[in-house]
Amino acid sequence: MPPAVVVDPIYLSNGSSDHILCHPRSYGRHAVAHTLTNNPTAEWIASQVTDAFPWDEARRHLLRDRAGAFGPAYTRRIRAMGIRDHPTAPRSPWQNAYVERLIGSIRREALDHLIVFDEAQLRRVLNNYASYYNQIRAASPIRQGLAFD
Repeated sequence: MPPAVVVDPIYLSNGSSDHILCHPRSYGRHAVAHTLTNNPTAEWIASQVTDAFPWDEARRHLLRDRAGAFGPAYTRRIRAMGIRDHPTAPRSPWQNAYVERLIGSIRREALDHLIVFDEAQLRRVLNNYASYYNQIRAASPIRQGLAFD
């Protein structure tokens, strides 16, 4: 299963929306990264992918959803990095299960219980959730003796 990237909207209480680009940096429940923007463009996504997967550590394959924001600039950048692009089939979120589950967890565990008023608050909530997800939640199966090697 190749690493995955997804861009999903998050709606704010004032009627506007931000988009979150989310990806697990490795398999399993750790090292989750996210960034926000009001207007996801192919150039912005390409820049985020470069930051997430540095040129010398680039993956060979990248799975993504079919959001309209993934455009020619994104495709050119990942090809230059030697990454093969694998868009999911239309209306098939189960093909990107790791990231779709991550987005669902963020919504259920952090955002469904709050009214988010602005981008600064959203950034704080997401940063706190990423810390929780990467440190506490990832370690809880180990503490409970449920981790598999």
